[in-house]
Amino acid sequence: MKNIIKFEAINDRISKLRIRGQISNTTLICVYAPTEVDTNEKKKDFYETLIRECEKTPKYDTLIILGDLNAQVGKEDHIKTVAGKHTIHEKTNDNGNRICNLAAAMNLYLASTKFPHPTKHKITWNHPNHVTKSQIDHVLITKKRLKNIENVRSYRGATADTDHVLVIATIKEKKSVAQDNVKNKMKSRWNTEKIKDVKIQQELQKGITQKLQQKRDDELKKGKNGIEEEWYNIKTSILVTAEEWIGEKKWIRVKNGTIKNVKKHAKQKMKNG
Repeated sequence: MKNIIKFEAINDRISKLRIRGQISNTTLICVYAPTEVDTNEKKKDFYETLIRECEKTPKYDTLIILGDLNAQVGKEDHIKTVAGKHTIHEKTNDNGNRICNLAAAMNLYLASTKFPHPTKHKITWNHPNHVTKSQIDHVLITKKRLKNIENVRSYRGATADTDHVLVIATIKEKKSVAQDNVKNKMKSRWNTEKIKDVKIQQELQKGITQKLQQKRDDELKKGKNGIEEEWYNIKTSILVTAEEWIGEKKWIRVKNGTIKNVKKHAKQKMKNG
């Protein structure tokens, strides 16, 4: 739960979940689109709302749209920039064209049509007549993150009270080496012995408060006062003030090539005479 940034129910057809990631955050939009035979007005309202929510996605987030789109996507050439050929349908229906148009506008790709699976692993819906089968549930992702999706397929064995088939997308996320290095560095960099000094404690508190207030004032002038800005302001205020009043531990390289703290090394040297 600690990685969940926000959940929002937009209406009875659309909900959003934003998740914190190692390199970038991910915004997932879960949808239940109008059926193919629904009115144009109902479809128009749905897609206008969906587009608005897509446009609200933070610039560097990975955007994923998934759910029952009631869209049959075919193999026509005019949609090849947003969809693959691995679909059970030859022709794209109206809902399919609508989702392909949205994908083109939002720079998304239908990852559910990308992978070569047997037909039984592409079918996502079974008609009550047990004869008609369709691929109408889809997963779309930001094009530049498409390589992060390793697989999308349906699993017929899952038991649920629905005529739809479970669809699972396997998504990988590269771990940021640079980010890990920063975290490791932060764990051991500060000379925490100085915090025992009451005067330094007071200066730290005063410095953090002043810097944070200044940053908040600057953000308000720019019209920015969201959660992300507030977290960034708190973090940088603490780090900058700590750099000024605490500083880093001093380390030395000893003969065997390892790095040791100066204080610990001096104590060991005294013990050894």
